Amino acid sequence: MQSLMSDIERLANGSIGSIIQRFSNNNASKYNWKLKDGQLTPNTNAFTSQIFDPSTKTVTTTFDSQKFSQATDLSIARTIIHESIHAFLVNHFRVDPLTAQGQFPQLMKDYANEIYGRDVNAVHHAEFARNYVSAIASALAEFDILRGYTHPFQFYEDLAWGGLEGTEAFNNLDETVKIRISNRVRIELTGKDLNGNYQNQIGRLSDCH
Repeated sequence: MQSLMSDIERLANGSIGSIIQRFSNNNASKYNWKLKDGQLTPNTNAFTSQIFDPSTKTVTTTFDSQKFSQATDLSIARTIIHESIHAFLVNHFRVDPLTAQGQFPQLMKDYANEIYGRDVNAVHHAEFARNYVSAIASALAEFDILRGYTHPFQFYEDLAWGGLEGTEAFNNLDETVKIRISNRVRIELTGKDLNGNYQNQIGRLSDCH
């Protein structure tokens, strides 16, 4: 995963690039993100804790590397980028709450009105679906270029929906689009489609198995 992280750390464009650069050493006094490997529940590939360490300004994400044994570099990069947004939101609301509340008013309304109960993860995902799908797609395209490849933007957009299939925004998509997205996310992660049939992956198998 380290080689993938090295390229992700080079992302500099758009809102995702801004998030990644916040976790650079230049901002270590306010924004720290710890990534570790660990076993998670069967349907969870990665998880960012809502626990914030105020002494080190650190948020921790656990990646279950066993879940990525057949995953492409783009599938893993998508997961890392997705979790970086979770980490940023947890950190931002603790380090600079007034600014964060002004930047994410709908997220605050969802949380205050308990639209998703007290499930902060679901509140985050609704915000992702509203404002970050295109940003994640653009970051994946930039990541791919850094590694010497390029693909149609729809491919990156489909991947960007990974982890957001339960959101209202996803459910409002056309049924054929939802199936296409879910198949692509599954294929890049496992090499199989929703029916369990082997399919060609677009990304490259990662070197972190």
